[in-house]
Amino acid sequence: MKGIFKNVLLLLAVFVLAGCVSAKVKNVAILETIDIKAGVDAKPLLFKKVVVKLPRGKEIGSLQYGLLCIPAARPLTWKGGRLNVTSDDFTEVFREEFEKANYPLVGDPDALFEDPSEWKAELLVAGMIKAITANICYPLSGWGNYTDSKGEAYLKVEWQIYSRLDREVVYTTTTEGSSKVKETMSTGTLDIMLNAFAIATQNLLADQGFHDLVVRKSDDEEIKPAGDEIRIIPIANFEKPLTDNINDVRASVVTIYAGDGHGSGFFISKKGYLLTNEHVVREANFVKVQLATGREILGDVIKVNSKRDVALIKVEESKVMALPIKNGELNIGNEVYAIGSPLAEDLKTSVSKGIISAYRVRDNLKYIQSDVTILPGSSGGPLLDENGNVVGVSVSNIIFLGTPSGINFFIPIQDALFALNIKADLLWLDK
Repeated sequence: MKGIFKNVLLLLAVFVLAGCVSAKVKNVAILETIDIKAGVDAKPLLFKKVVVKLPRGKEIGSLQYGLLCIPAARPLTWKGGRLNVTSDDFTEVFREEFEKANYPLVGDPDALFEDPSEWKAELLVAGMIKAITANICYPLSGWGNYTDSKGEAYLKVEWQIYSRLDREVVYTTTTEGSSKVKETMSTGTLDIMLNAFAIATQNLLADQGFHDLVVRKSDDEEIKPAGDEIRIIPIANFEKPLTDNINDVRASVVTIYAGDGHGSGFFISKKGYLLTNEHVVREANFVKVQLATGREILGDVIKVNSKRDVALIKVEESKVMALPIKNGELNIGNEVYAIGSPLAEDLKTSVSKGIISAYRVRDNLKYIQSDVTILPGSSGGPLLDENGNVVGVSVSNIIFLGTPSGINFFIPIQDALFALNIKADLLWLDK
């Protein structure tokens, strides 16, 4: 009996029940994969794991014996419950299918320790097996051979795609796969399951939404300004070091609540205009804005630009100082500061310091890269020069193995204003 369990990848178990019959196994069509064409820029992918989400003891099919594959008195049941399937075989199947379709994979599955190439991954892919149907036959069991097998199986897999830049699952889809092994072989059970998983993987590669997520957008897709033009009078740029008026600057940064989460934002006008990220406000029409003093006011979300991930909020006029807007770019190596509410509300108006690391273009969008620390909750907060003038808007960072990587991204402030159709000129009156 040890031979059975040695070759059954999914830890199948048998229990004595009468009247067991063969399960009906769904036959799944193989869809045509959408390959990555030569010369197309695609985001690097990392395959993380497969999780089996089935209750312990759930009947999934029949266990069969003898040349006629007669169902045993015991059904085939799932033993593993929510077991993580970490088999190298699953990883190998996934990589084979993706490499055949020219998808860029990173990470060495044979690495015993941390693999530096994993840092390159922008999207993480994981699968959750939510349904299994299988009939496994051991034709030679009458001769004491409980190793050689054949049979059929069906799998339903829910795929989740996690973006390191967005720090969230950005795409979910479900695919199916089926397999039938007619010839008795020592690896029969293993092949049945892996072949079904391979078909489910191929059908993921046939998903247009998944393909569009991986392929970087072409250069001809430009940002279009949102809504009617809004004119504001900007604050004259600070010339003294930020440390001279740090408390006033911190008071200009707010915490924004929309739904269950929170983010940051900052005033750009005395008339109550606030900038933040679109992913902070989501689809809300109104948000709660908490000032540095703890006072809470209602904010009206009047504009969003989802492509550039920026939003404009209007609140009642207050005595809070607006932050000045920097014209022009800083040099790589210049000092910068970020202010926001990382992780929890009791950490509001936290200040961190770093430098400009680089300027990057991702999906045809320009970003400032900096090692200044930002974390979830910092999104929408300002990036400031050494005098306290706004140069960017916090948007995302890369976390590797649960630890901030020091690679953080900010939307250039002029790009944010352009995306929201905001014009800032000292000669204009606030609208």
